[in-house]
Amino acid sequence: MNGRIAVLCPTRNRPDAAIDTYLSMVRTSTDADMILCVGSDQKEMYGHIVEEDRLKMFYGSPENVVGRINAAISFYGEYGYYGTIVDDAKFIAPGWDVWVKDKIQEFPKRLGVASAHHNNGPWVNFPYVSKEWIGVVGWYACPHVLRFCWDTVAEILGDASSIAYATEDEFHINHEWLRGEDYVGASERDAKNFLVWCVTQRRDLMAKLKEAMR
Repeated sequence: MNGRIAVLCPTRNRPDAAIDTYLSMVRTSTDADMILCVGSDQKEMYGHIVEEDRLKMFYGSPENVVGRINAAISFYGEYGYYGTIVDDAKFIAPGWDVWVKDKIQEFPKRLGVASAHHNNGPWVNFPYVSKEWIGVVGWYACPHVLRFCWDTVAEILGDASSIAYATEDEFHINHEWLRGEDYVGASERDAKNFLVWCVTQRRDLMAKLKEAMR
C-alpha cells in the first residue's frame, strides 16, 4: 500500500472536460493521482488520452457508474486513500491532499469519511476514505445503486463512525452539475434503491464499522 490518494473520475461524453479536471488536480496537489473511469463503449472517444505518472485510465460498465468506480478501485488497489470527482468539477483549494490525509490519520483505525467542501450545499458529494475503510465496509461506493445516492450512504456511515467536513480554504471543489443522460429516471430509480438499503442494511453496516473502530 502506498501513501498516495487515488481520485476516481467517472466521465462520459466529455474527454476534454475530464482532462481539465485532471489538470486542476495536478495544480492543487502533490500526493494524488487520477483514474479516469470511462464506459467501455467510449474507448474510441477517449482513446487520444495518454496515461502518465499521475493519470491512469480504466474502462468499465457504461451504465453502472458505481460498479465502474468500485472495479477501478479493485484494479488499482495499491493506494492508501480513495476519493472521487466528476468531469464537470474542478479542484480549487491548493493542498487539499494534505488535509485529506491528515484528517483520515486522526480517525480511529483510519476509519471515517473526509468530505470536500463544494458549491452545491453542506452535504457529502465527494467523500474520501482510507483503504482500511473499504476493507471493513466492503466497497467504496454503495453497490445497491448505479449512479446516485451512494455519496449519501458514505455520509450516513461517516456520521456513524468518524466524519470531517472541509472548509472552503481547506478543500474546495467547484461543481458545475451538468446533468447527464436520463437524469430524472436514473435519480428516481437510485433513490428507491437507496431507501431499501437504508431500511435493510444500514444498521448492520454501522454496527460493523463501530466494532472495527474499537
